Amino acid sequence: MDWILESSDHALPPSLANIAVHANRILGGREVPVEPIGESWVPRFLDQYHDELQTHWSRPLAMEGAHSLNKDAIKYWYELMKENVIDTGIKEHNIYGMDKSRFPPANQGVQHVISQRGTKVQHNAGSANWENVTVLVTICVDGTALQPMIIFKGK
Repeated sequence: MDWILESSDHALPPSLANIAVHANRILGGREVPVEPIGESWVPRFLDQYHDELQTHWSRPLAMEGAHSLNKDAIKYWYELMKENVIDTGIKEHNIYGMDKSRFPPANQGVQHVISQRGTKVQHNAGSANWENVTVLVTICVDGTALQPMIIFKGK
């Protein structure tokens, strides 16, 4: 269970198949040979730890984004916002937030993974080199928003 939680914290949540491989590696390291786990072992393991673990649908996250997704970076961002926006008196109607979401065609890169119970989205670090449809969303602090922009691959 510790391996599952640690992997998830590093944006590498394991799939059911990854958990089976990991369990078999543990068994393979024993002095006395042991039979590999059966098909029902992982579901039984998850049932046993249902208070701590749950399944999620992962969302792809480029490695660059995975490295910046941590508590220290987020805390620092809020400190910068306070110092450079709030403390300088910039008005709400002049503050916009912009974000992009990339969607691989045909749900490529989305998989069923296991992580800590109660977490919402599990990002799965990997390559961002697939063909994507990108959506840009811009929202003002006062609640107004610009029309989303959708970008498709061009020639």
